[in-house]
Amino acid sequence: MPRKKRETTQSSGLWNILSVLALLCMVIAIAFVTLTYTNPYNQFNPFPPPTQPAAIVLPTEEQPPTDTPTPKPLPPTWTPTASITPLPSETPLPSATAALATPLDPDDEVLQTATPTPKVNSKYPFVLRTNPVGIDASLLYPSRGCRWSGVGGQVVDMQDSPYVGITVQLGGTLKGMYTNEYSLTGTATKYGEAGFEFALTDYPFDSKSELWVRLINQSNYPLSERVFFDTYADCGKNLIIINFEQVR
Repeated sequence: MPRKKRETTQSSGLWNILSVLALLCMVIAIAFVTLTYTNPYNQFNPFPPPTQPAAIVLPTEEQPPTDTPTPKPLPPTWTPTASITPLPSETPLPSATAALATPLDPDDEVLQTATPTPKVNSKYPFVLRTNPVGIDASLLYPSRGCRWSGVGGQVVDMQDSPYVGITVQLGGTLKGMYTNEYSLTGTATKYGEAGFEFALTDYPFDSKSELWVRLINQSNYPLSERVFFDTYADCGKNLIIINFEQVR
């Protein structure tokens, strides 16, 4: 009986020693894990992480020195050595007489008999270019002779170029009857590229400021004043020439 008790006591002491050793190993394992976690590069870690390469420090780029521009001296002030001779004043030409400023046919010398009207201020964009003048219609139309009378002319712009497409109105009293007719510049090129014409009667007759012509637009708004003219019972004056020009 005493022998069995002794064996039990020895067995209990062995288990106690093993328990202490197991506890000690656990403490050592916990300490190792904690140390390795906080410092993976410690000497007890059999698998330390690879050493990181040292950071590369780039050299500071030096800014090139700023060149301060050297001010250049201003060029010397140019002083004229000679005075500019003014152009001679324009000498007015002798007063010319022309019925058409730019006749289409330069051989039509008969159209150059009217006196230009002086330039006056007008509320209209077109004014009378030459005073109305009577000529022989047969000089332009030989077949007409003395069996015709009428009025014609042309219109030019501010550059003395033909102004085609403007409506010309003829109004007034013709042989005691009221008349109102229309023509278009460019339809009678014998007077110029922007010529117009009205046939009045088949014989020459006298009248005093009973007829007039003027320029109008497509809305019948006047572009010039009414130009009254005379007619003559003379075969040498059975065509009245009236010209207009643009002033603005």
